[in-house]
Amino acid sequence: MSFQDNLRQYREKAGINAKDFAAQLGIKYTTYTAYENQGREPKYDVLCKIAAALHVSIDELMDYKPDRLQYWLDKFPIGGLHARPEVDKVVICLAVGEDGEIWDYFPTCPPLSKDEFINEMEKIDAATKKEMESNYELIFSFFVSRHFLKGNPFTNNNPPQN
Repeated sequence: MSFQDNLRQYREKAGINAKDFAAQLGIKYTTYTAYENQGREPKYDVLCKIAAALHVSIDELMDYKPDRLQYWLDKFPIGGLHARPEVDKVVICLAVGEDGEIWDYFPTCPPLSKDEFINEMEKIDAATKKEMESNYELIFSFFVSRHFLKGNPFTNNNPPQN
């Protein structure tokens, strides 16, 4: 879909009418309607405001789809597993030599087509996000307590000494 279609879809999903949304963004209504109806695209700072207000990424608004195979391959190694792309498939294995030679195939996972690999990784990603949402309070409280009691988990700074 185009930017203008995505913009309208996400705005309507958020339950905001175009006039109120323009006001929320601090832009003229006519400017906003040009984004939705005339194919005009906003400047970067307005695009950032739109994405933040609608709780979506700029990539989602612009309908940017990166190379999903490379995206998932870049995540490996994960948990001791390696993913090695071959001509028409992806092989999941336990170890790969420096020359790319597979040392040990993962016995329960046959080679997957590239599309099968992407689909499996997307399923795992969705399940992980769902689990993260259901455990948000627990994870959030962990980071808050770690931040204030043991130092900032994002910077590994130690708390001030009394």
